[in-house]
Amino acid sequence: MAKPKLHLLSFLLCTILLSFFHCTFSLINPEDETSWIDMETEDINVVQSLFFNGFPCYVQLQDFETSIEFFWAPLLVELKKGAGNKRILHLDLIEENARCWKGVDVLVFDSAHWWTHSGQTRSWDYYMEGNSIITNMNPMVACQKGLSTWARWVDLNLDPRRTRVIFRSMSPRHNRLNGRKCYKQRKPLQFFSHIHVPEPLVVLKGVLKRMRFPVYLQDITTMTAFRRDGHPSVYSKAMSEERQKGTGLSSDCSHWCLPGVPDIWNEMLSTLI
Repeated sequence: MAKPKLHLLSFLLCTILLSFFHCTFSLINPEDETSWIDMETEDINVVQSLFFNGFPCYVQLQDFETSIEFFWAPLLVELKKGAGNKRILHLDLIEENARCWKGVDVLVFDSAHWWTHSGQTRSWDYYMEGNSIITNMNPMVACQKGLSTWARWVDLNLDPRRTRVIFRSMSPRHNRLNGRKCYKQRKPLQFFSHIHVPEPLVVLKGVLKRMRFPVYLQDITTMTAFRRDGHPSVYSKAMSEERQKGTGLSSDCSHWCLPGVPDIWNEMLSTLI
């Protein structure tokens, strides 16, 4: 008997795992604007895709009565502009994002790296919780509060008989200065002297443990940690040989090459579904 068809599968990801969504569909759009593409393949008669700024954000597999979409919400909770054009991260608000999550058969969530950003890379100026403005907070405390808001919404609004929820764990980085940077790395790590568990993963496991809704944790962290050779490094853009020698900010040891590691995440997700 064939597996039942999914009507809608939705990914809620950040830039780190956006590559996972891209490798799900090897579609190329030359236009940097919103556009629809109808495409015929050997196995699928019609694939209808919506591209925005060159990235696929919605794919409709008509032969399989299935739609797959990408929803941008790297912090899950709401990030808004306030007075003076300040960016406010509302740790207790999620409805504006979550309005798109109801009625979906499978929801795949990810939220980790953006909580660890600091300084100029941080995407907010201050936090709000209720009417309280918070200018300084431990980022992992903020992460715990944000994930708890998400967890409450899932517990109150989703039915496990109707919707399956998968939360993917943090993708590890290899940009530390202890010899494990990804620059010029051509082979995976063979072993670890100790298993490092990122703090966002500890926070996530604590939140999931307190939920009533059965969320499946797709743990990619340890297996991916071996693949220091899978990052773009200095090759994410065309660079001169002299510039490639630089192992500073130009060495991207967070994102992943395609094809590559995200394809394995895909295989895992396919098995889960």
